[in-house]
Amino acid sequence: MPITHRLTPADAVRSGIGQLLAVTTRSARYVLLACLLTGCRTPAVRLPEAELSKLQSVLIVALETPPLDIEPDPIEDRIPAYAHYRNMAMPLDPERHLYRNAGGIVIAGAIAPNELDTFTLVTAAEQASGPAPIWTPTVVLAEIARANLSDHWLHSRVHRDIRPLPIVKSERNAQLQHWRRAVENWYAQADTDSRYSELHGYDAVVEIGVNRYRIFAGQVSLQVMLKLINPKTGRVLARTAADSYCVDDAALHSLQTDGAAFKKLISELGERLLARAFDDLGWHVVPATPPLALK
Repeated sequence: MPITHRLTPADAVRSGIGQLLAVTTRSARYVLLACLLTGCRTPAVRLPEAELSKLQSVLIVALETPPLDIEPDPIEDRIPAYAHYRNMAMPLDPERHLYRNAGGIVIAGAIAPNELDTFTLVTAAEQASGPAPIWTPTVVLAEIARANLSDHWLHSRVHRDIRPLPIVKSERNAQLQHWRRAVENWYAQADTDSRYSELHGYDAVVEIGVNRYRIFAGQVSLQVMLKLINPKTGRVLARTAADSYCVDDAALHSLQTDGAAFKKLISELGERLLARAFDDLGWHVVPATPPLALK
């Protein structure tokens, strides 16, 4: 599973990574850590084509989106001394918070005590409720999915509510390991705990989640995860995921204002990944947006 705390020099040596990091530049260290910190994932499950073809109506449910992870933390630009002290392993440890920018994008990051008045902090209840004033990528992807499935003559509708991640209130904070574990737990569940049996007129439910929602050394990465569920039994019929990354400096810089360029990039990247995931399930979808330089 992903390592979700910052490695100190001592930790790095003990883990066998220290010697590798010692001979790399700062940029190379980020790339190396990106490879080393890749998380595990529950294997995909596919529904036979004959069973998939029987589905005529689908309810689409957006899963709660974890906070955006940015590495290196934006505080290093706001307070350059922070990066210096961190590199020198000196004691300067601002608290981490959930906050949102002017565009409603929720970010998990460090905030110095003298900066608190300049940030809009997000409570656990606000993060779970969505969408406004919180921008929720899975809600955007749910609408894209509805349009895609309608093109396949499937009756589809987006559920009005966002499904919360399986995470307790005390862990709805800026510690990203809680959110990553919750996403992995949701994806691994063989049965849903949502009461879809009370809904009528749908052959299946498609839950859409995201993981690896982050900016790492200038690379914007995203993982789109789908689960196909029998609404009567709650049994997961199929699951799959697709992930990729791209580089777009404008998206990163836009987070300092309304985040419009970042939202556009995530929407387009998510649409391409959603098409991959649907294709893996057997629904062949052609994205409406031009191809991106995905990796």
